[in-house]
Amino acid sequence: QLNTDNYDIDHIYPRSLTKDDSFDNLVLCKRTANAQKSDTYPISKEIQKAQKAFWIFLKQQGLISERKYERLT
Repeated sequence: QLNTDNYDIDHIYPRSLTKDDSFDNLVLCKRTANAQKSDTYPISKEIQKAQKAFWIFLKQQGLISERKYERLT
């Protein structure tokens, strides 16, 4: 069972910069990571490096759009 208390839906582009609530601007993330990130953009190089292969896989499978992939990377 997923404990939803540990996760947030976060904006890739912070809401302080844009009011974009589209699916292309939203990600599921750990609540602790979201709190550390705050309104920082772009996503840290460490996270990008760790997640890039997964994001490529998701894009190839049609699970995320090109636009979302570009925002993440």
